[in-house]
Amino acid sequence: MRLCRNFRAVDMSNPHFWYPKAREIKPRNIICHVGPTNSGKTYNALKELQNAKSGIYGGPLRLLAWEVCDKLRGQGVRCNLRTGQERDVVEAATHDSCTVEMVDLSRHYQCAVLDEVQLIGDSDRGWAWTQALLGLCASEIHLCGI
Repeated sequence: MRLCRNFRAVDMSNPHFWYPKAREIKPRNIICHVGPTNSGKTYNALKELQNAKSGIYGGPLRLLAWEVCDKLRGQGVRCNLRTGQERDVVEAATHDSCTVEMVDLSRHYQCAVLDEVQLIGDSDRGWAWTQALLGLCASEIHLCGI
């Protein structure tokens, strides 16, 4: 068996260098909403999202993404829905609502909400919250969790 001489292992030692576009955003504020269930943490973060010129919601479940999209649209916000199973794209949308795996790291947002952020420690899906937290190009990121 012959090994490729050009193979290099992935360097995981400096995650702060992984997303240079996100690192360029100054200031980049991270706001934590922490508390028990039904304490209003997601509600308060979504109010900020609704009032932002552009924004994204990233959550753990397709139904939560759908619910947030529906709520934003009900408030007159042009919002796309993107999950692993469905895409509902609105012309000239300023906001996105999606499952955390579908977060768009290439677009700049004024506000981002990452819901159930404690799942960053999950062995199966934690990578998606890590990627979103480090890589989202957003001036303000709201982290909601217990």
